[in-house]
Amino acid sequence: MNKRLVYYPARARIYDIKITIGKQDELKIRELVKASPVEISLKMMVKKEGNHFHLYNPICFKQRGSKISTRIDLKDEDRYLRELLGSGRPFEEIKKEILSMRCWIHSHVERESCWWSQEDNKNCERLNNGDYYLSIIVIAGKKDSLFYNCRLDFYEPKEEVKADLENLGICRPGRLTLTDLFVEVVGDGGPDFDPERIKKEAEILIKEKIEIIEEREEENDGAHFQGRNKSPEEVRRAKNRAVAARLSVSADYHYRRWRNRLNRLLRACFSRL
Repeated sequence: MNKRLVYYPARARIYDIKITIGKQDELKIRELVKASPVEISLKMMVKKEGNHFHLYNPICFKQRGSKISTRIDLKDEDRYLRELLGSGRPFEEIKKEILSMRCWIHSHVERESCWWSQEDNKNCERLNNGDYYLSIIVIAGKKDSLFYNCRLDFYEPKEEVKADLENLGICRPGRLTLTDLFVEVVGDGGPDFDPERIKKEAEILIKEKIEIIEEREEENDGAHFQGRNKSPEEVRRAKNRAVAARLSVSADYHYRRWRNRLNRLLRACFSRL
């Protein structure tokens, strides 16, 4: 089986995917992103019913963040899981809650691109649970707006998904990634919906959970440099890797390459007539 990564824009409506989030949870994410001067990561629970994925309960773990990266403290995540196991609740209920943590959200601060960097793609690989995982990039805009780009990774696509890809002329992958998914805000926030309280709680969380670090990025190369200057050769290699990563995951690029080759072949054939 071909294990290469295939990106396919879900906006083509080939797949009837619906992703929703409650108004209160969406506002919490918005306030956390606005309150943080650096990139942050959040985890969320996912309730899946058929092709409907509902996101709830955003969790902010301790982490280190800079203008170009965010790293969750795995010890704090382990502490959260241990507290769940020691809460006295039924084990099956706790197990279901732990297994439902299938959404990773992170923000971009100084980048206008709402797309996955090379480092983001590596993180998505690490989240491989053999089933599916949602990842969302958020950017805080003007006038309290929040821009999303949602991606859904099927790490082991079901047979019907593989058949759909085969019908589209895409060779069968062992992995399917749907991009450009729309996240719909639903509900009215409930009786305890209080924007001011949520804003204050978000500001407190950012102060308690986020450790700001200094980190710089060479312009336009997508590589994260820490601690020391890179040699010109290392910078060149980093740029080449970043370009290769962007091209390798771009379905449009593969389509254009195929179309150009076909056009050259047709021109060569017609020139001999």
